[in-house]
Amino acid sequence: MTREKALEVPSYLDFLCQQFGGEGCELLFAEYALKREYGEESTLFRYEMNKASSDFSHEYVWPAGGLSDIANAVERSAKRFGVKMYAKEKVKTLNRKDNMFVVHTDNFTVSTKKLVIAVPSFAFKEITGDVAAEIKSNPCLKEFFLTLPLKLQRFYSYPWWENVTSSHYNLTLKPFEIFRSAATCLVGTMPYSGRATPR
Repeated sequence: MTREKALEVPSYLDFLCQQFGGEGCELLFAEYALKREYGEESTLFRYEMNKASSDFSHEYVWPAGGLSDIANAVERSAKRFGVKMYAKEKVKTLNRKDNMFVVHTDNFTVSTKKLVIAVPSFAFKEITGDVAAEIKSNPCLKEFFLTLPLKLQRFYSYPWWENVTSSHYNLTLKPFEIFRSAATCLVGTMPYSGRATPR
């Protein structure tokens, strides 16, 4: 995608919806309770956020096998639906041939019409090929390849974010609403030792 073409897309969310298609776009909206139309009133957005946070149990439970249990559960679920998965394979090249994607790894060469590759942005830099080059050169996605992402996990002894008294915070918002990120980073709710299960 050229820079000029990228500027035709009103927002990052619109771009994602174009790339993900209808089902992916609906998943994005459902996952983050996002507004579907720019013309909607902000009260509807507030309703969606309240609905999303009302379903949030505030019970923090760690999987017995750690966070990798979540990835393993996703893998099992995908396989149940007939998805072919090549886990722990290092992708070397990612190309497009006609209307197919061709992926070369150390051990396989795979052709498919639909493709999902889960890889950190830092590791993605090493992948070559015309599709990889197109993704890397996309102005909307360039910022994701600039720095090494950092995963940080911290437990607090008490929920300090529920007692914020600074005047620049809107105290009518629930904690889930306050700390929901509108930036390009991913922010999760912050468990504290009183709510998390002991490890």
